[in-house]
Amino acid sequence: GTDRDNPGDGEGSDLNVFGTTIFTILIYVLAYKVLFEGRSLIYGVWPPFTCKKGSGEGFGSRVPYTWVGIFLGSFLFTFFALYLYSFVAAESGIHSPFLPFASVATHVFNKRSVTWMLMIIIPIAACAVDVALKLFANMYFPSQLQIHREIAALESMAKITLTRNVILPVENTDTDLNTPLLEQPLPDIQTV
Repeated sequence: GTDRDNPGDGEGSDLNVFGTTIFTILIYVLAYKVLFEGRSLIYGVWPPFTCKKGSGEGFGSRVPYTWVGIFLGSFLFTFFALYLYSFVAAESGIHSPFLPFASVATHVFNKRSVTWMLMIIIPIAACAVDVALKLFANMYFPSQLQIHREIAALESMAKITLTRNVILPVENTDTDLNTPLLEQPLPDIQTV
């Protein structure tokens, strides 16, 4: 709501507040796109700390680096930097070029609920549109990279299928062709 003693809080904003909101939303969109475009998520093992002696792996090999990087290195660092910049602007003096940014982070994140709604809705909508357009493009206009990825996936699936469906020579002619291979007696295999 509007505070009559502190005009502007909870209401619309100027270019500093609008720019900060857009900047934060762009950081969120970038982080979400890194998660699903990177193709290299490191999930780690929970809990990242273990009390077992000789477990063979320490903290460094159990940490979910992707999630730690996104949340600490991107989201929390953005909030820390914006609040620090706002604090430096408030303490820098009357002739400072930072002065227009004083209390902007407090106004954006503490007073405007619209900012939080936008920070949730816009990145999800932007990523949904991006995924839908990429799906359409990959289905109807694939790039060379996409074609080679699909060929490699088909080749690896063929290798897996070949190793699972190894056909053994059947020496016994009394086997029923309608009986599945797993239920038929195995032939005698001679070793050399």
